[in-house]
Amino acid sequence: MLKVIKGHEKSIADVVRTNLRKINREKCSWLKENSPITPTTDNNHDFYLYDDKKLIGGLLGHIQYGWWHGDCLWIDEGYRGQGYASKLMSQAEIYAEENGLIGIYFETWDFQARPFYEKLGYTVFGEISKENKECIQKTKKGRSIQAL
Repeated sequence: MLKVIKGHEKSIADVVRTNLRKINREKCSWLKENSPITPTTDNNHDFYLYDDKKLIGGLLGHIQYGWWHGDCLWIDEGYRGQGYASKLMSQAEIYAEENGLIGIYFETWDFQARPFYEKLGYTVFGEISKENKECIQKTKKGRSIQAL
C-alpha cells in the first residue's frame, strides 16, 4: 500500500537528494563537475512516498519569504509515470494552503520536469541561461517553477 508521509528525516532526505543528483549529474556536465553527489540537508518540510516500507519517492523543500520552495522531487524509476509525483505535489500544495503560504515554487533544469509542472498549472517566471545552455526554469503556481 502506498502512502505519503510529511516529515523530515535527514537520512531519508539524503537518499532522495542523492538519487536525483545521480540522474542530474549524468545529464549535465556542469553539475558533474561542480556539484557533489552527496548533498547537505537541513530542510524540514519534506514529503516521502513509501510502498509498504520501501522509499519510492520524495519531495523536499523549505519555507522562505512566505513561499514553500520545492528543491527536490524524485520518484524511483520503477514507479514513474503512475501519478505518484503528482500525489506528492498535491500534498505540498495542501500543506502550503493550510499554513497560509503565498504559494509554491520550484527550480528545474531544462532536461528535467518543466512539462510536468506546467501540466499541474505552474508557470515559468524566470529563466537563467548558462554558457553551456543547460538552463533552469523557475515556475510558480500562486505557485510556480524556476529554470536555472
